[in-house]
Amino acid sequence: MKNYIGTDGFVWAIGVVENRLDPKKSGRLQVRILGAHSEDKRLVPTAELQWAQVISPTSHAGSSGIGTSPPGIVEGAWVILFFLDGSEQQHPVVWGVLSGIPEKFVASQIPQHPTASGISLPVGNSDNNSNNISIIAPEPVREIQGDGEIQSEASAGNLGPMPGTAEFLEIEGKKQDPVEGFLDQRLKTSEVPGLPRSVCQTEDGLGTTHINQVNCPTYPYFFNEPDTNRLARNANVEATIVQKKLQEIQIGQQEIPAAHCWQSPSAGSQPIEAIERNGTENTDVSEASGRLQWQEPETKYAAVYPYNKVSQTESGHTVEFDDTPGAERIHVYHRTGTFIEIHPDGSCVTKVVNDMTSIVLKNKFEHIENVYWLTVDKGCKFHINKDSAPGNDFDIEIGKGGGLNITVNSGDIHLINRNGNLNTYINGNKNETITGDLNQVIGGSKTQEVHGRYLRNVKGPMDEYIGGEDFRKSGGPMFRRAPKISLN
Repeated sequence: MKNYIGTDGFVWAIGVVENRLDPKKSGRLQVRILGAHSEDKRLVPTAELQWAQVISPTSHAGSSGIGTSPPGIVEGAWVILFFLDGSEQQHPVVWGVLSGIPEKFVASQIPQHPTASGISLPVGNSDNNSNNISIIAPEPVREIQGDGEIQSEASAGNLGPMPGTAEFLEIEGKKQDPVEGFLDQRLKTSEVPGLPRSVCQTEDGLGTTHINQVNCPTYPYFFNEPDTNRLARNANVEATIVQKKLQEIQIGQQEIPAAHCWQSPSAGSQPIEAIERNGTENTDVSEASGRLQWQEPETKYAAVYPYNKVSQTESGHTVEFDDTPGAERIHVYHRTGTFIEIHPDGSCVTKVVNDMTSIVLKNKFEHIENVYWLTVDKGCKFHINKDSAPGNDFDIEIGKGGGLNITVNSGDIHLINRNGNLNTYINGNKNETITGDLNQVIGGSKTQEVHGRYLRNVKGPMDEYIGGEDFRKSGGPMFRRAPKISLN
């Protein structure tokens, strides 16, 4: 029988990822394999590790860019591998990730300070009530020449100063500081919720912190807690996007005024509610100083483990599918704060922290069965009939019992028709109150037809100037009453 993959023995291993910057951009990883590679990076540098392929799930086509790529594995992650070439162990393949509870930070790549111990060992030091695997830094080790056995300093006898220690650097004539315990003292998780603070981070001017992943030792983010996302565990949520969203509601997204209009002067100029509650139970609508106002609804996050399925990227993009009974949500969150969240009752909240552009190449239909609330802090512009084609009108129809209320608190109203007629039809009365002057300029004729009584009441002087002839015709008597009538 021929020897081929599947018949030549199955060799597997575990290791820690040290580099994912695949020059071929095919998703490969460089993995330091426990037992096969020295923990001393000066003996086996990261650059000399084999490139391991990664098995993708069946939801990923693995061809033509279809599916999710590249893999989401990061430096410092523990993985399970096997070798395509069996005992030769030259063609590793990653087939899964091991999660645990990190206890210490071990730099996977620090070019300025090569570490003596490049990996940390997963050991079963969990308590009797759990199966958690904690990740701790191993003792310093060196490879003993001869039999190739790797021994700890304690078991190998006095081997001299270990690489990376102060004694070793002094002997080697190197004056730089060692990486003490390989714990990155720059990490201060309390400074930036959800992310460690390090020199690898930069601000984008929008209040968001970016992480430079190139040669940046930022993993793990947290210590002494499971690798499972905090949103999935509902743990330390005050350092997650939940708290960030609650804080941002308080910045300009409360007490948003609704439209407020006035009745006609004949009704005593009393304010009326332009938008009624219509029996809504929405607690985000309130009343203050005689007018309605609203605010951004708070997130309904109330996850219970293990119902909330969370997917989060390195920069902070987050997707939640929460099946917690009574608190079911769908949440898509961009690292800048833009999000869309569907609440347990089916309500949907969309927030965009920068510009929003919507382009529809054909028709758009919207149907709102209740009230449409719209508040614009600055201007609002409509441009209808960009194509200048006849029949592209701007139509507004208000059903029976409704009205059209337009209020300008301070400013002018301009109505301009550059080329066309202004037609008004009122099946009722027309009431106008002008507290100042009325100025009219008519370039042509003015025709008025009154089917009832025509009454003019001028409480001051009245001047009429007619540049041409004055013809007046009355079907009945014509009366002029005055203390004195002068005809000149």
